[in-house]
Amino acid sequence: MTTNNSIETQTINTLRLLSNQMITKAGSGHPGIALGAAPILYELYANQLKINPENPKMINRDRFVLSAGHGAALLYATLHLAGFNISSDDLQAFRQPYSITPGHPEVGVTPGVEATTGPLGQGLGMAVGMAMAEEHLRAHHPEVINHYTYALVGDGDLMEGVSHEAASLAGQQQLERLIVLYDDNQVSLDGPKKRTDVTDNIARFQSYGWQTLQVDDGNDLHAIHDAIEIAKKSNTPTLIAVKTVIGDFGPFAGLNKAHGTPLQSKDLLDLSRNLNVTIENFKVPAQLLSDMKKRIGQRLNQEKQPSLSALQAYELSTAGKLKLPTIDDDLKQQAGRKISKNILQKFAQQLPNLWGGSADLVASTNAEIVESDLFDAQNRAGRNIAFGVREFAMGAVMNG
Repeated sequence: MTTNNSIETQTINTLRLLSNQMITKAGSGHPGIALGAAPILYELYANQLKINPENPKMINRDRFVLSAGHGAALLYATLHLAGFNISSDDLQAFRQPYSITPGHPEVGVTPGVEATTGPLGQGLGMAVGMAMAEEHLRAHHPEVINHYTYALVGDGDLMEGVSHEAASLAGQQQLERLIVLYDDNQVSLDGPKKRTDVTDNIARFQSYGWQTLQVDDGNDLHAIHDAIEIAKKSNTPTLIAVKTVIGDFGPFAGLNKAHGTPLQSKDLLDLSRNLNVTIENFKVPAQLLSDMKKRIGQRLNQEKQPSLSALQAYELSTAGKLKLPTIDDDLKQQAGRKISKNILQKFAQQLPNLWGGSADLVASTNAEIVESDLFDAQNRAGRNIAFGVREFAMGAVMNG
């Protein structure tokens, strides 16, 4: 457990207050997750993620997907403290037109955001796709690719049907470098979770073949840290259920009203006193910024750099020139699915990173690369994915 005067606690509480200042200024947002899940985001960015804020597209960075995208204010505040190119002015423009801090994360808009996560559950599917891509690329370029994929999900994500498909596929594929943190507060927008869902998510993910871990106190930074370290050693994907309090330290702690009710000015003052932190004009104390920068930099400095030849081989594999194939007269007489199969093989010969699959329909659609095997836990170099009848997840996974 962190002490009240530790720099970790100061930073976590700063994230809580800063996020809520953003939401209050915008007049809209989701204070509950920002207050309850701040320790999770802090642990990831301060002590876990291999990232470079000065080079957000670093090839071998760890990926983090905020599937619970309504927690965008907390993510932006964390990225700001981590040193990404998000200014205090950008934080004040939260949810405003043309800002780089929209109401939900959007890839390509905000530095450090890896996926556009609007509808709940789809971010989990994209994280599964990223973890599959990491496994596939590492099989071909082990000196260049070697990272983890993390996601934060909430109760809403896990109610959505796509989460069942994606989690089942991840277990089937034994994606050992996929670590999903579950903001387990048992509250949704309209009331307690049990009002609409009594699923035992721990048992559910165990049935998919995942390792499951539980953290009983979402403010226990050491317990969150230890759970992630255990997850890194697993040979399966891991779900870490972190018991949090929605709206923690705020006026609606533990209540569904905390989900989407912005705090009033008086509430912010009370929150500041409760957290023992003060932020004026969205300016974070320099000490906290330098501490985050130091932690992230230390991990970067420990990263082993690939050889020039390995890096060139990787870049060559991703930069192939495509020559559009032609259809001869004999092929034109065939069924459309046979024409498609023929064209797919020609594309596959030119694009070594082309891979994919269909929803248990290869026998019908011929959607396979005939010169390759299945991608699975025994053959990460395979180019054909057996998605099974998981069509919604298939779209989200391929997007990831």
